[in-house]
Amino acid sequence: MSVAGSLFPLLWFLAFLSPVAAIVFAARFYALHCRRRPEPGRHIPLIAYILVLLVCAIVAFPFGTAFGISQACSVPGAGNLCGLFGVFVTGPFASSLAIFLVGGLIALLPADEPAPLPAGEAASIPAEEMASIPALEAPIHPKTRWYRKLWYGQYSLAYSFWGFFILGTLLGMIVGINPVFLFFPAALVFQPVFFGYQIIAGVGVWRSANALGAGGGGSPSATHAGSIKIIAAKTVVVLLIVIHAILLLRILDILVSYSDL
Repeated sequence: MSVAGSLFPLLWFLAFLSPVAAIVFAARFYALHCRRRPEPGRHIPLIAYILVLLVCAIVAFPFGTAFGISQACSVPGAGNLCGLFGVFVTGPFASSLAIFLVGGLIALLPADEPAPLPAGEAASIPAEEMASIPALEAPIHPKTRWYRKLWYGQYSLAYSFWGFFILGTLLGMIVGINPVFLFFPAALVFQPVFFGYQIIAGVGVWRSANALGAGGGGSPSATHAGSIKIIAAKTVVVLLIVIHAILLLRILDILVSYSDL
């Protein structure tokens, strides 16, 4: 039995629980988001939060449906109703997963920093407590190599996301379709290097987004716009992780199918 076939019973079970679990986690994530960012202009309004999750669920549904249909109908002996598996199982499950991921990203937005203590109160803090407070990391030298600056999130979010993550991934895909890199041993070198670059770019985008959120300040509209940028950038990073996970499952499925021959 293939890996996809062995997962069918589990997915049927999760399909019934996923909507309830998604709603519970979404409510929990929003409560955590409001607690971490209590200022009115710093947390996302409830109506906007619900609309964002609904849009993500609607967008994820056809992808989950198509994936479920392709898996269910590719199993030997699948009947004429195999497509219902995608409509009623993997489609709702994908929507619930999208709600969970986006809600989690919103909950992970950087928390508001506590207000600085007045000079008198700061002076009254014992030396032992002051020593326990971690010092800020020393700034990296301007001549530090680009990949270290990217890894530590020292580029702007727009530069990290559009320049390194999106453009770099597209260039890597264009290079990857060159026949030279499609066969062994060139593929054995190129694919790990490209995957490592995507990891560095993804971490850089995530940290740049955190740096943007930690900046704070500005009008409520500006903070909401920054939050949307942070959520959108992190969502794309998570989607790339999901794509790699699906590709890995497909590779495992192929390997298991060949081992059964």
